[in-house]
Amino acid sequence: YFAHPDLNATNFGLYDQIKALEWVQANIEQFGGDPDNVTIFGESSGGASVASLLVSPLTEGLFDRAIIESMPLGLASSQNVTMEEAAPTGAALGVAMGFSEDDPDQLKKMKDVSFQEVLLTPGSDQFATILIDGDSMETDAITGFVEGENHKVPVIVGSNANEGGFQYNTGSPYPVLIAGISPAFSQYVPVNTSENYEGFVRQLFGSDAKKVLSFYPADTPIESGESMLTDSFFTVGAQIIAEAMANRGEDVRMYHFTQKPGGPAGDMLGAFHGSELPYVGISSDQYAVPVVNPLLVNQMSSYWTNFAKTGDPNAEGLPQWDSMPASASDWFVLGPEVGPAAIPKEKLNLFKPTIVADYLNGP
Repeated sequence: YFAHPDLNATNFGLYDQIKALEWVQANIEQFGGDPDNVTIFGESSGGASVASLLVSPLTEGLFDRAIIESMPLGLASSQNVTMEEAAPTGAALGVAMGFSEDDPDQLKKMKDVSFQEVLLTPGSDQFATILIDGDSMETDAITGFVEGENHKVPVIVGSNANEGGFQYNTGSPYPVLIAGISPAFSQYVPVNTSENYEGFVRQLFGSDAKKVLSFYPADTPIESGESMLTDSFFTVGAQIIAEAMANRGEDVRMYHFTQKPGGPAGDMLGAFHGSELPYVGISSDQYAVPVVNPLLVNQMSSYWTNFAKTGDPNAEGLPQWDSMPASASDWFVLGPEVGPAAIPKEKLNLFKPTIVADYLNGP
């Protein structure tokens, strides 16, 4: 989010979402809705927004349930960057746009520049994903869940089996996701050779690289890279949230989506980032994913709809999906087979003292 020395607020996108939820509380009855039965859900960056809303002190009582799909870990954690620490980045963007940092009207002049021109300015993508402003966010989402500061509402959280396959070979968009951990990532792009892949892993994980390479070996760089990025930047974030909630006895369900789409995309990329969306009733002409399992469409859309209505995804004719107990060893697989299966904790736990520590403690 944008911050600047002349601003006394940040996280403007999050405030927009909060304002929308406040509007729902104030007005939805006039449209036949129930302000006491509100479910929020989002995918990818939307999932990170939902996670942030779940720990924001400004959203207590604004919703009753939440669904987090394919949340990138880096977008749900800020390395606890404050608004004051991020402000120089905003001023630097103004300089890159041609406005002196000493100009008292720098911010006003930046506002007059078109959105398209801003996006084309070098440095426009260098902002922290969420800022600790002491108002909308007192801590980042991951820390909030770990420390039990999340709102006590039922949650579904999960990710796809092959999130890291999407654009892995070119390294995009992963330089954005891991910039806070490995600024030197670009020297290893494309990560499609054993040498580049191993260098990337060593840069990313430091002293833990040997353990990571034992699970994700360098002799199969593309397959290992996809799997490692899936687990370290998507799966482990969902695992942290689900385990933290379950261990406190809160109502949470964790899914793992494994259904490959039809066509070449499924053969090449597997259950990639966003490929679950048609199965929960969301599709786009710009992001068409061939559906090959109509039964799963009915099952997942029913789970999501039932959960939104009542907080319980189950219904007659559906495989039973229970809340996770404390110290749970299973997640709920949604794919050609539907039901509980063992969480691969041994390899996922590799990332908790590495990436998670880096995100929570800062550089």
